Amino acid sequence: MPVAVEDYTSTEDNDFSIHKPSIHQILLDQGPGHYTLNNFAVFLQTQFCSENLAFWLASRQYKPALPEFNLHLESSSLLNENQNRRFVDLQNEMFGLIESFIRPGSPYELNLTDVVRRRLLKTVEDQGDFHPRVLDQAREAILDLMKSTSYPLFLELSEQQAAALVLPSTLSRDRSDSGSALSDYGSFSVDKGRVAKPKWHTKFISKVLKRP
Repeated sequence: MPVAVEDYTSTEDNDFSIHKPSIHQILLDQGPGHYTLNNFAVFLQTQFCSENLAFWLASRQYKPALPEFNLHLESSSLLNENQNRRFVDLQNEMFGLIESFIRPGSPYELNLTDVVRRRLLKTVEDQGDFHPRVLDQAREAILDLMKSTSYPLFLELSEQQAAALVLPSTLSRDRSDSGSALSDYGSFSVDKGRVAKPKWHTKFISKVLKRP
């Protein structure tokens, strides 16, 4: 089925020059009017760089899951049974991120510098550190990439839509022909009005983090 962003017909949300959201507002789905996370995700699909948003979201899903014990392999012998089980789950989640986005040749390989990529791999694989902070540099690099490339283009296209009050064909997409990184993980739930979260969010991230 075709995937399209919402119809830009609301007059109260058409003053895009005044209410331009920051990229953080969009990523947290707090942007005004049609500046939704869902619409940004659809736009990234058309630009064939949806893996950037997927990694940013997935790495933040890993970040809040900080347990009350040391996240280093050297400390695993000191954990009780429940802590050890949780630590194993966290290791699987980290390796899910690495195998999906970080390792060279991974299915959704990110455009990272060799320095950032190698440092992350060394920290996890050689040093056995699974703390959420090891993802910070890669996540910030991807945020900067989206902020400098996809984000301004998304704002520009949104302004054009608001001015023309028409839906351009560039944001109407057939999933079966998209070829995007997320096209295999469910369709977007797009409706008139705001959409709280796109449906691929939970399903795709659960797959990457190897969660049931």
